[in-house]
Amino acid sequence: MRTESEMMERILSVAKQDDRVRVVYMNGSRTNPNAPKDLLQDYDIVYVVEETASFIREPKWIECFGDILFMQYPDEHPDYPSDKENSYGYLMIFTDGNRLDLTVMSIPHAQENVFEDRLCVILLDKDGILPKIPETSDETHRVQKPSERQFAACCNEFWWCLNNVAKGLWRSEPTYVQDMLNTVVRPELKKMLSWKVGILTDYSVSVGKSGKYLHRWLSPEEWQAYLNTYCGTANKAMWKSVDILCNLFSQTAKWVAEKSGFPYNAQEEVGSRTYLNVLRTLPKSATDICMDGASAVADVPQNSDMTVYCDDGLINIRVGAIILKDGKFLMVGNEHADYLYSVGGRVKFGETAQEAIVREVWEETGYRMEVDRLGFVHENYFYGDSSANRDRLIYEISFFFYMKVPEGFEPVRSDFTDDGNLEHSRWVTAEEDITMYPEFFRTELTHPEHVVKHFVTDQRKTK
Repeated sequence: MRTESEMMERILSVAKQDDRVRVVYMNGSRTNPNAPKDLLQDYDIVYVVEETASFIREPKWIECFGDILFMQYPDEHPDYPSDKENSYGYLMIFTDGNRLDLTVMSIPHAQENVFEDRLCVILLDKDGILPKIPETSDETHRVQKPSERQFAACCNEFWWCLNNVAKGLWRSEPTYVQDMLNTVVRPELKKMLSWKVGILTDYSVSVGKSGKYLHRWLSPEEWQAYLNTYCGTANKAMWKSVDILCNLFSQTAKWVAEKSGFPYNAQEEVGSRTYLNVLRTLPKSATDICMDGASAVADVPQNSDMTVYCDDGLINIRVGAIILKDGKFLMVGNEHADYLYSVGGRVKFGETAQEAIVREVWEETGYRMEVDRLGFVHENYFYGDSSANRDRLIYEISFFFYMKVPEGFEPVRSDFTDDGNLEHSRWVTAEEDITMYPEFFRTELTHPEHVVKHFVTDQRKTK
């Protein structure tokens, strides 16, 4: 891979030898004193030229910069506007791994636009065409302080557009939901988080493209919550993402409003979350939407799961399914766990345990099974291993239900963990040499009994 000095020597030598090129300047991350330096940084170069037409007519002229692995001519795209007479671009990745984004630009166009980017550095000016440029600064890229109207518009866009997300989730349209989350809703959250960073830093920093530097100023919990808004396409995973988005936006917007002296439209949030919760539980066979008695459930913990934070630990209420077939029982694993666990998950606020297990079985297997009977109640103290709760003490109360298994049943759907890891189902026997939880499945499911048994396990005694 050519070094930075070797690349710059080539860029400047080509310009010096070509009389059509009068000025060379650079911008982008390599001129930004606050951007982290690494070997993947582009060389963003502008050749200011007497005319662009001769360059465009001879496409092979760019081969002088090195062996091109692949490239793009952005101004040749049929769907995007261009002004080839004034600006024409070449995006190149070379076989040595370097990337050069080169633009040939007319002299009048450069003189008119060079001050728009405070990251410009003039490397060569044969005729003194361009005026003196101030010292490079990322000032034009920094978070800008919002007006009260801009703040209100951001809140309105976020809460309003969630209605489209809810409709897409109810209709089971994952591609539409993902587009709405990624292109409409999450950008408003990023904007609000950026304003928080602006307040914390007196609007003196940039959070980078796509908010890639937000983690420098957000708390670890806020940053992890933001990452958790990126999800897979399973309905359960997307609903979790929506819950996290709502909680993080609400928390951040109220903080920004307080610090900025702006009013916050709480009723707008209540209305949006009420609609979300109505559609979350609306049957596919519904012929009417009833808002009477509906609630935004604003005090429900993140993800609406029955989880209560207590000192340094938390309490979970969970359900598990006992699905038996041909002497085997169905368990679940994921790519980052070296053990298996039961089909099931946490009860959501407003559900009974039986309603929760029917929902969980549907989400994880694609089948709507009926409950046969309650089999076990399990109290369990253990230490979490997910990114959000790693090494945190958890007290979990689980209800395990025997399910009525339909003839010929095989799982047709998979789900995701809270960390976004893809889960997989697996039929196992009690004799298999693999770690599984709960451990009593190994002994109790060999000869199931028609009684409810109570088990207590406590990892605190072994740690």
